[in-house]
Amino acid sequence: MLDTWMQDSEQAVLHAEIYRLDSHRNNDGDIAAALLRSLYNRFPRRYYKEGYEKITGEVLPEIDPLPVLVEFTPETRVDLVALEQRLGKIALEVVAEPQAT
Repeated sequence: MLDTWMQDSEQAVLHAEIYRLDSHRNNDGDIAAALLRSLYNRFPRRYYKEGYEKITGEVLPEIDPLPVLVEFTPETRVDLVALEQRLGKIALEVVAEPQAT
């Protein structure tokens, strides 16, 4: 399964489960913890934080909440070209992100 499920989030779950089933497999616990911490730093989801804390016993700091979104009204003008350019840059960053092997 480790060779099939290659995404960081999938690898984290697999290594965490292996460690949960056999707590003597410290390497799997270390791998899961590192992946969960990295995932939490990039995508601050509570389940990454809780998974990390469950494995290590260490509490990760809370991530600052997202800013309040500006309310859009029909009169609000959106620069669609600028928005498309920003989204294109974000998409390229996501695609270029190295995957764990």
